[in-house]
Formats: sequence, structure tokens, C-alpha cells
Amino acid sequence: MTDEYVAGLFYGEGCVHIAKSLTHCAISITQKRPEILYLLQQKYGGKVSKYGKQSCHKWRVFACEDNEKFLNAIYPHVIIKKSEVEIGLKFLANQEKRNLRYNPLTEEQKELRVGCRNGLLEIHGDRYGQLV
Repeated sequence: MTDEYVAGLFYGEGCVHIAKSLTHCAISITQKRPEILYLLQQKYGGKVSKYGKQSCHKWRVFACEDNEKFLNAIYPHVIIKKSEVEIGLKFLANQEKRNLRYNPLTEEQKELRVGCRNGLLEIHGDRYGQLV
């Protein structure tokens, strides 16, 4: 499975998400049949699970390293969703492994993360409400 093929799969069925809490970024790809998703799991990490009432399956990646590996692999081959991939990479570059309960984000970090999340919401349609 080539990175070019995976970029096409991401274009058709994939998405980058940033949590409302601004703590993490996630990538997902949804398919009716799980076989290709298990190949993604082997190559990039993440987890495959059943999703929704229509017996769909979803591959999701939460780990920073796995997200970066995936987004960097498809970046040269993505055309339509390039800005979504760039926002995900920008967020991940700013993400540190830290306990936000005891080490809150600086205003600069929070502003960058809010900007990234709001940018994705503009791309996806404002389904969940922008953060101010």
C-alpha cells in the first residue's frame, strides 16, 4: 500500500480532528469493510473499531508520533485536503506531552491551538462551534 494510495483514501474518507479541550489531535478514516483499515493500522498505528449503525469501521489515530508519521507520509501526495493536513501538522508541532491539569497552556499555545481547531471547523463546516 503506497503513500499515494493512502492519500487518496484520506481524501475520500478521512478527516483530521482537534479536541474541543485542545489537548489532542486525531485522524480517522471510515470504510464499510475493515480490511484496508487493518493495513493502515499495521503501517501507521492506531486502532480499528466498529462505528455507527450501518456496520461501518473506523481507523483512528490519537498518538502524536503516529499522527505525525501518517500526515508526513501523505502530505506530498495530498491535493484537496492539503490545508487540513497542514493544520494537523501545525497543531502536532505545538503539542507537548504534558499534564494540562498541572501545566496549563501558555496564552500563545492556546491561541495557536484555538486557531488550528477553528481552521479545521471552517474546512469541515462549523458542526461543533468555534472556540473564541
